[in-house]
Amino acid sequence: MITYSASLPSGYENRFENMHRKRVMFLFFAVLAITGAAASEDWTDLHVKFALWDGFYHVPQTVEQINQDKYVKMARDDDLNVTMYSYPNDPRVSILFDSYGNIAGLRTAYIKA
Repeated sequence: MITYSASLPSGYENRFENMHRKRVMFLFFAVLAITGAAASEDWTDLHVKFALWDGFYHVPQTVEQINQDKYVKMARDDDLNVTMYSYPNDPRVSILFDSYGNIAGLRTAYIKA
């Protein structure tokens, strides 16, 4: 009669423990590095990302912060009770502001070819 043992030989157990320890240490240092990188960023402004790597764009949070040379008032949407601003001649991304002048959202669109 043949019996099988569920335990691994002692050499394999030590390798598994060492491998597990290395993974835990790697994850710990990875989280530490990400936390350090995030802490060095300036998180006081609103930024949105439209590209894979370096596509962060500053978005004004209030109507008072809008640079009139950079954004133009598009229209007023009475159904949503918001005012829309976008880049001149580029309505693909519109910034929506509520009646108090605070940002309420973003509206994206595409240009039909």
